[in-house]
Amino acid sequence: MTVALLLVFFHIVDIACCISSPPRITNAYDTTATLIPVDSASQLQQLISLHKVIRLESLDYTTIPNVPDNVTVATGTIIYGLPGTKFPGIIIQPGSVNITISNIDTKLLYFPPSATNTVTKYCTFQRLVGPHVLFDNGKVSDLLFVSLTTMTAPFVHNNSLYSQVGGGIEAIGNASVTNCRFIRSMVHSPGATLCVNLTLVDGHPSPNGWRGNTLLWQNSLGAMQDTFYAHGADELTIVGSDVESYGAAFHKSVVTTRNTNAVRFYGLHGRVDAHGPDSAAVSGLFDIDANNIQLLSPVISRNAPNGTVLDPEIVYSNTTRVVLQLLGTNYSTLDKGVPESVLRVLANNNNGVIYNNKHLRSNNSYALSDQDQITFQQTILPLNNSNSAWSLPNLTYMDTWITTVKNTIANEENMSNRDDGPMIQALIDTTPNKTVVLKAGVYYIQSPLRLKKMNYLIGEGPDKTIIRALNASMSMIVGGGDGASGQINVAMLTLEGASYGIHLNQEYSGPHFQCTDSFLSHILFLNISVAGIFLDDIFGLDNNLISDLAFESCNNAFLQYAPPSQREPGKTTCLPAYNNPNIDYMDKTVFYRVRITNCDSGFHLSPCRADNLNMWFECEFHNISGNALYLYGNSEPIIASSVFTNVGTPISEASATLTNSKIVVGNMSVSVLPVSSYIEGVNVTIGEDFVVVNTTLFPNRSTFGDILMMSHCNIADIPVSTMGDKSIFINNYFHAESEKHLNVVGLVLLNSSNTTILLCGNSSQQFPQSKLLFGGAW
Repeated sequence: MTVALLLVFFHIVDIACCISSPPRITNAYDTTATLIPVDSASQLQQLISLHKVIRLESLDYTTIPNVPDNVTVATGTIIYGLPGTKFPGIIIQPGSVNITISNIDTKLLYFPPSATNTVTKYCTFQRLVGPHVLFDNGKVSDLLFVSLTTMTAPFVHNNSLYSQVGGGIEAIGNASVTNCRFIRSMVHSPGATLCVNLTLVDGHPSPNGWRGNTLLWQNSLGAMQDTFYAHGADELTIVGSDVESYGAAFHKSVVTTRNTNAVRFYGLHGRVDAHGPDSAAVSGLFDIDANNIQLLSPVISRNAPNGTVLDPEIVYSNTTRVVLQLLGTNYSTLDKGVPESVLRVLANNNNGVIYNNKHLRSNNSYALSDQDQITFQQTILPLNNSNSAWSLPNLTYMDTWITTVKNTIANEENMSNRDDGPMIQALIDTTPNKTVVLKAGVYYIQSPLRLKKMNYLIGEGPDKTIIRALNASMSMIVGGGDGASGQINVAMLTLEGASYGIHLNQEYSGPHFQCTDSFLSHILFLNISVAGIFLDDIFGLDNNLISDLAFESCNNAFLQYAPPSQREPGKTTCLPAYNNPNIDYMDKTVFYRVRITNCDSGFHLSPCRADNLNMWFECEFHNISGNALYLYGNSEPIIASSVFTNVGTPISEASATLTNSKIVVGNMSVSVLPVSSYIEGVNVTIGEDFVVVNTTLFPNRSTFGDILMMSHCNIADIPVSTMGDKSIFINNYFHAESEKHLNVVGLVLLNSSNTTILLCGNSSQQFPQSKLLFGGAW
């Protein structure tokens, strides 16, 4: 699939976007932490202050008599919960550092004002359900939020009273929120996902108000107000959004900004519906008042009543509007009086490449004027950035898991006659709170362990709790037959020696099984002959965070396969979802800190109905003979801040986003970069002592899709091979002598006629730094 690209620039400014490192969660659930039982909930504040590092049961702590409405946590506090742990609201003491909170359901995460100038920093909040994250006039910096789901978003039905309408993530007054990451945030309610409403300083946004923050992957469902609203933000950066079913008469737009310096969106996807009061009137997509705007690859499906085509609106000032027909056959950009010296549009769609409302086609001899080229360079450059890039993932802690487990197995006696499966299954079935903590040791099983919804199987660490298969053809963990909406919850252990580690299929999971919000974390899959995780013939895997997994010496790390029974007889067309309880789709699942080493294949995805908006963030792929990510039938996958070392093909069969990542070419490498994709901030190097002979930068294919765009990449001495038609290159540096002509600020390749159109012929930077999304390329 070729995705339309649209870039809109209003003179780009220097934007901070990178942070230091908050603490990594080394345990999914630390069984050595002090357990606070639910019947002690009334003493929560005292017990947290006393013990600092605590763990909770998978129970509701908020219904116990005399439990506080909120608890305050301070420097060094670590709280481990489980799916189903309901907890009072949380107040972060101003000036705190190194707080970690994981896996709880809470109504509030509150950062209050500070009487002093102290800054709360270097804290991690992961797998929080239901919070209203509120920054109230205080100062925070360098915080990491991973998976904020079903957030509480205050909602007021009022056309203009934005000051009284909050968001799941909200900053108000004189709050200072800088250099924070929000990875996977969800609001499934009428409220906004983000509401930044800050006080202006001398009529301008504070440079330390909302700055350097990135929201990476968001899902909004049923919004009846602005999905993203910002007033007084220095800059707003959002990457990968799925806005579903928004629209109402009092709904201004998906994105509304006022008094904001810079707005940057990449991959804004969604479906526009009319609903709510006066639903016949549906608003546009953008209502942006900002000095600088970058919109990259917005894809919106419009389903307005009576076939109405919605014209998204960008507000340049209070009186001047620019109408952008994002999915139409033409881009109308200058018909509303915005001066050409201000607006720059670079677009790639089915009509060809368009710059500043001028079509650049293979049959068109049009070339940019000298002034156009100067303006283009002013738009893209300079890119001097005082902030470092988002760091490479550091998953070396998984080496300890692998080494320890291999040594343990090597020293084990022959246990072929031992079966610990019945004992473990009895614990799963009879433990009152449905959480089984499997102590350190090596366990042997001859048949699958069955987990129902809200069953939790948790070890003491992948290097401590090891489950080995005695039957090489078996599946080790399967569903419990619940059907409908359910979960598979496994953490802190190793699965070794079977055909399948975790197998999601109808036989065990039950009919119409939709796996959502599962707890899969800190698991090692070792010596698995078919697939570590097999997404077989269930209904789907939807809205999950899957984190801290290691796959070593497996055939496939993750396999998705929809069998022929899921298609119409004699056709490749999928059966309709409403009549197909086993359609086997995967949507909105984030793979975070997943490492695959010495495997034949990484993720091999072959769905029937297309997968949608899945993401791989801070993942590592090493020594893979085949594809690291085979993404057939995937719509808008995002791969960010990841590393590929010596893999056959990093990404194949998908129009993908690859950004801020590193690829090291080795003896297994066949091709390096995906086609028909947006590639940004990628560093391609050649491994030590390896000489490139047959490896090409892009695949050799007879039918070659468009390379949508490459920007700010540093490419080693590797042949480019075939180029796609209408390829756009911005500020890349190619080391191969045969590709030196690509080392300019901007150009378009129209391959069908071997035509090159310069957007700006000045030399690109030898070490380009990308500021479109994350920061400097490695």
